[in-house]
Amino acid sequence: MSYSTPLIQRINGVPQLVCSGADHVASYDLKTGAEIWWMPYDGFSIVGRPSYGNGLFYVVGSIRQDHFCVYAVRPGKGRLRDDQIVWQRSISIPHVSSPLLVGRELFVVHDGGVASCVDALTGKEHWRERLGGNHDASPVEIRGRIYFCNREGKTTIAAASDKFEVLAINQLKGTFKASPAIADGALFLRSDTHLYRIEKSGNQSL
Repeated sequence: MSYSTPLIQRINGVPQLVCSGADHVASYDLKTGAEIWWMPYDGFSIVGRPSYGNGLFYVVGSIRQDHFCVYAVRPGKGRLRDDQIVWQRSISIPHVSSPLLVGRELFVVHDGGVASCVDALTGKEHWRERLGGNHDASPVEIRGRIYFCNREGKTTIAAASDKFEVLAINQLKGTFKASPAIADGALFLRSDTHLYRIEKSGNQSL
């Protein structure tokens, strides 16, 4: 099964639709539907959305049931070769939330509340810290700050850095499973009962 949202990315002038399936990730020509490249992994329920940067696609796959892995892959043609898988990591990789790429850093938060930052080019771990709670929402970045929102309504705001630094912690009532949204300089959070708009006073951007 796959619940992953596809990614549209232009590579060498060609718009590609990249889809994470249950047992493989594949890229398709957006105009013709022709398959461009693909990479297999062991099949299970896939939720995380692919991302792209630094010439690489970052894809969540499964290495066995209930155990997930992030692959950094260089796009090509046909089935990807082993040397096109630049790195992979299976420590504290989430089932539900999507990785967040910010420049050379890739941020993830495990369903059980452990957040990590790795070098997006090498996969080297910069830090791994327990935030607490259960996490379904994907982290988001606003002006150098990463927002990790857990299911219990706690938002941990950390620096978008290879050094772990908590900048603030906020608490709201309710159950939060949806990922935050950013629009018009405001942060939108949806609980099981309410929709919150958070911004600076005077309608200033966060």
